[in-house]
Amino acid sequence: MTDLPQRMRALIQRLDMPLVVLALVVVIFYLFELNGTWELLGLEQSYIVIMRVVDIIFVLDLLLKIALRRRQYLTTPGFIIDLLSCLPAFELLPGVGQGMRFIRILRVFRFLRALRLVRTLEVLRLFNNEAELPTPAHIRAAVAGAILLYALMMSGMIGFHYANGVSEDLAARLELNLLIGSLLGIILTLTIIRLQLPALSDTQLRALFRVTLPSQMVDRLLIDPDLYHRTQRTHATVIFCDISGFTSTVETLRGDLSAVKNHLERVMDAVTDVHLQHDLIIDKFIGDAIMSFRGGELVEGSPEEHAYRVVRASLESIAAVEALADPHFHRIKIGGASSTEALIGAFGTSKRLSYTILGDRVNLAARLEAAVKQCGTTNLFDDFTHQLLKDRPDLKWRRFGRVKVSGKVEPIEVFEVFDPESAADWGWLDRYHDAVRLYDAGKIEAAAAGFLAADAARPGGDRPARLRRERCLLLLAAPSDAPAPPFSTTK
Repeated sequence: MTDLPQRMRALIQRLDMPLVVLALVVVIFYLFELNGTWELLGLEQSYIVIMRVVDIIFVLDLLLKIALRRRQYLTTPGFIIDLLSCLPAFELLPGVGQGMRFIRILRVFRFLRALRLVRTLEVLRLFNNEAELPTPAHIRAAVAGAILLYALMMSGMIGFHYANGVSEDLAARLELNLLIGSLLGIILTLTIIRLQLPALSDTQLRALFRVTLPSQMVDRLLIDPDLYHRTQRTHATVIFCDISGFTSTVETLRGDLSAVKNHLERVMDAVTDVHLQHDLIIDKFIGDAIMSFRGGELVEGSPEEHAYRVVRASLESIAAVEALADPHFHRIKIGGASSTEALIGAFGTSKRLSYTILGDRVNLAARLEAAVKQCGTTNLFDDFTHQLLKDRPDLKWRRFGRVKVSGKVEPIEVFEVFDPESAADWGWLDRYHDAVRLYDAGKIEAAAAGFLAADAARPGGDRPARLRRERCLLLLAAPSDAPAPPFSTTK
């Protein structure tokens, strides 16, 4: 469940552009004040009240951002912009009054929040590489310095005229001219950036980040740069998809690694396309394997929905690889697990971070993927994933049985999932489950017969049933009074 600070950060991000629009209204109102419109209409007091309320809103926005984002916010050009737009609130202090009216013009700086360059700089600071070229830190300092210098010049010119006894009318005209000039300059800048820089700030930046970051992260990062620094303990489901046949393919192609790469990428494209269709977060590529998960604040949904999307993506990935009919890579192995306590966020060092998922069940998913071959299945999922999805009508589950996997002391219940439409008759699966129950009850001879019947009943045979029967025969050859051991995938 999303905690309060995360909800507040999301709210602040959503309010950013509405506050820019509010600033536009405020500046337009201020233009009317300099022109004497409100005084002429008898609305001067109402205007003053509205300005005070807006100033308080801007101050509260600034304080909330400092409280929630702290140093990460204080080092951005956005902080300078927000701070300048809050300075007119000094007029609220006792004894200040008209003496600080020259800083009212600083409200115009709120417009700079609409510059995509400001948001881009906040994102680029996350990837500040050590290089001789100007770094994002230098760029941020230059932007902040330019904004401060311009603000000092504008307010200084107006303050100088007020301090030297210039008439109210002349000072108001000067302020009006400066404000109109600033508005025209900002509008021109926004227009140029809007028309000329989207390719850099959106298309190219997104394409660059998508090489190393999940697509969901890129989309949210450009809106909420602080997302990269947050971690969340939450429900999630993770899978490891391993493309079978890498070693044999290298041998078949006589070490032609370019050809191996082309075939491998073709199959990986098919798998990742399926994962993206189900809105899975593609964590990383590990040689010929793909790690994906669903959970955390990048995606919406319940634990059941996360698990369902992952399991459906697993089934469709298997089907996609089979349909691709690559001559070398035509099968994948998938291991998956669900967790209530996964930790999702950016992990690593100050030099390099990676957005990923951590937790005991992540390790279990990797172990289950490795166990698929020994169990003779196409996929294996843990008991928690099965519990979340056991009532889904479009999923058919095989209880493989208790399995002892590498790295785990206690055996666990594991399950293989099928698409119900993949077979017309599931009678063989009932026979398999009956045999597993007999095995768990210690009736090894009856279980062996049951596995044999399941293998014979399934069109094309059932390899898991054959493997389980072989284990039964080994136990019958060496009788013991000990309970029937779990199916072990350890060597």
